Amino acid sequence: MLVVVNISDPRNASEIGRFDTPRTARSVQVDRSYAYVGDLNWLRVLDISTPATRREIASYKTPSYADHVWVADGTAYVAAYDAGLMIVALMREKTYLSAHHLDEGVQIGRPQAE
Repeated sequence: MLVVVNISDPRNASEIGRFDTPRTARSVQVDRSYAYVGDLNWLRVLDISTPATRREIASYKTPSYADHVWVADGTAYVAAYDAGLMIVALMREKTYLSAHHLDEGVQIGRPQAE
């Protein structure tokens, strides 16, 4: 479940909205007016521009648990448990998700010296 909290006055934080995910929300990152939620085997993208009426605008089934989600500039990097890294981009704002999967045979960064 995603809970939206107004913290404009930290001493009087208040809940202003909720979204009950169909599975088990494990991780969430916010980028602009979107919340990217790792929801068991799914990445869900919610439009939270109006917190009281937030809605799911896209979802993508991951090959394993979406344990950790990190978002930068509209691209989600999902640690999909034992399936590796998923790179998921929200294309054409609010239309669909495009995903690329880096499996364990792909190296990111410089190789270690032996």
